[in-house]
Amino acid sequence: MVQVKSEWTFWTVWRIQLRDKDFERVKRRPAVRVERNRRWGQGKMKTKDKSRKWMWMFLAALVSLQMYFVWELLAVFALFALGFAAVASVVGSLYMLHRFWALTVDRLADSQHPIMVATRQGIYTIEDAARRPFRRPGSAAAR
Repeated sequence: MVQVKSEWTFWTVWRIQLRDKDFERVKRRPAVRVERNRRWGQGKMKTKDKSRKWMWMFLAALVSLQMYFVWELLAVFALFALGFAAVASVVGSLYMLHRFWALTVDRLADSQHPIMVATRQGIYTIEDAARRPFRRPGSAAAR
């Protein structure tokens, strides 16, 4: 009987099913067989063909075009952000001017300063004069 620790791995399951000597032989076997006679770089693929050079040049051109496109998009985004900030600052400053003007007029209307009191009385007098008719009732019409 084989004792198994708390971890179950691929090899522990196999070890339970195989005998010890078969397990050692399977564990030592490499996953991919490599021919020992072949040196590095001398595989079945060609390393000296001219089409590969053109492929790398095409890929480099493609990557540089993509980078150029990304830089163009970033530049357009920066210009858009600057334009949006300019429009937002103009609208914000106009809004603040309007609010400041409304607050100032409200404060002046509520003020008890002698000049403001006299101005209000003058405005009330002009409004009274505007409400009065030009002719008295029962008078003859102008000819």
